[in-house]
Order: sequence, then structure tokens, then C-alpha cells
Amino acid sequence: MQLNPHVTKEVTLSLDTGYFGYYSTLIKDWYCESGNYQIFVGSSTYSCSLKGGIYVNNPERPQPDFRITAPDYYALSNNEFKVSREEFEAIYGKRRHIRDVQASRPYTSENTIEDISHTFLGKFIRRYANKVAKDVTESAKEQEGMMASMIGEMPFFTMVASGDGMLSEGMLEGVLHRLNAHYLKGLWKLLKEIRK
Repeated sequence: MQLNPHVTKEVTLSLDTGYFGYYSTLIKDWYCESGNYQIFVGSSTYSCSLKGGIYVNNPERPQPDFRITAPDYYALSNNEFKVSREEFEAIYGKRRHIRDVQASRPYTSENTIEDISHTFLGKFIRRYANKVAKDVTESAKEQEGMMASMIGEMPFFTMVASGDGMLSEGMLEGVLHRLNAHYLKGLWKLLKEIRK
């Protein structure tokens, strides 16, 4: 639907509990806990012009209690969410055979901010991503840590596709050149993109 300037119209949206839930391994289905939920409406995550609330009343279902085996899940903060392998495995229900291998050159558009955070440039990019997470969640501070984690784990090509122009394809190309030790080529590409 498209409206002309200064025209208003009432719109109705139907949201079922699936929009607010998560997959419960205990009941092997999607589940939404009873409680208050906030709904944001806007043209992007940076521009939410409407905000509302809804209370969902759902039957109580059995919930796992990980307060002893995974206490970090019960003490979330506004900082980036980090969890130990032991706590992840406690919630996942079995051991994960994942090698802790640090990403290295050559970096591609499939890498993430987390992959490059050990590099000199990556530290600056990580700081900037945390600032973006803080700005995006200005009206919902309790989601800042979750947003920072999401941005940190998002592949670069996804940032280009969904970043509202924050990161162009050319800028990404310049950053990747710099990360892959093609410093002058990367700098030239970045300066060219900034001038556009």
C-alpha cells in the first residue's frame, strides 16, 4: 500500500506467538513465554518511528533450568555476549567438536568482524560496530549486547546488503585489501569511496 503525503490510514497487522518465540528442544516446537513484548515499526533498524507493547498470555511449558551449568545466560548485560564452550554445550545438550582456529589471511567477504577483531584494523572496526549497536538500540538499552554480538557475527557481504548504505561494496573491498596486507591499494579504494 502506498499513501500520498499527509494522508493517514489505519493499518492492521496480525502477529502470532511465533514472532515472539524460540524453538524449545524440550517440547520440540516453537514456544513463546507469557510476558510483555515491545514492537518497533520503522523504515530500518535506525529509524523506528512507532513503538508499542503487547502482552502475550501463553500456557506454561516446562523450561530447562541452566542456572548451575550455564549461569551467564541468566546474567545478561548490555555488553557483548560471550559464553564459554562449557556453558554452550550444557545448553546445546552435547559436546561440540569445534576447533578454536583464529581466522587469518586471506580475508574475504564471508568473514566477520569477530574473525578480524584480533587485527589492528579489526579492533577499530569492532569499536565502531559496538557504537552502531549502541546507537541502534538507543530506545531499548537491554538489547545493546545482543545487537553487538549479531553485528560481530554477521558476514561482511550481509552488512553490504542490509546496512542502509553504511558499508558499500567498494568500502568493503578497500577494507579487505587493507586486511590482506595490500595497504596502498586498500587505502586508495577507501579514499575513492569516501569521495563519492
